[in-house]
Amino acid sequence: SMTQLPPKAIADFLVSMFFKYAEINSFYMERKWIEEKVGLCYDHTTNYSASDFPWVCSVFAVLAIGTQVAHMEDEMPKPDSETADDLTLCSEDSVGLVFYHVACKLIPDVLLVASHESVQVFLLLATYSLPVSTGGLAYTYYGLAMKMAIQNGMHRKYVGGDIDARTIETRNRLFWTAYTVEKYVSGHDFSRMKANSSQIC
Repeated sequence: SMTQLPPKAIADFLVSMFFKYAEINSFYMERKWIEEKVGLCYDHTTNYSASDFPWVCSVFAVLAIGTQVAHMEDEMPKPDSETADDLTLCSEDSVGLVFYHVACKLIPDVLLVASHESVQVFLLLATYSLPVSTGGLAYTYYGLAMKMAIQNGMHRKYVGGDIDARTIETRNRLFWTAYTVEKYVSGHDFSRMKANSSQIC
């Protein structure tokens, strides 16, 4: 998966685009958290374990979403000429698809981990696929996020002592993001189905 990473300057740019244009009304993650994870991806001494699959998947999903919104930036960063040329590719659908396909290959492992970071992954994949998929794939991702959140007990107040306050807050925010967006998307699809059925009648 790491062989598909773009140059670090591009990754940093796409992450900034994600937070500027994508994470506006919904919570997916803290910026400091994802920036730390991106840094780990470019550290060749990083050792990965099974529990790392969700955040690695999140990194590629964020990069994919970043490519979708990069064209909204008026001024692209201008580092070295070679990197600047690479950055012009960020708005291309093919580049985002590369990152998205890498993330999709990690889904079986993300499902096995089944943590709150796994919920985060499916919310991100749904966000990416929502404008590009007409087959309801985004709704499937939202459903998986919601079911996994409930499986992890994220819909209940945490009463244990094994999780720090920051993680508890992240769990709460991810659950409410999954709940509100899934309800909105399912309600929108139901309204569209009613409209289509009335036209047929």
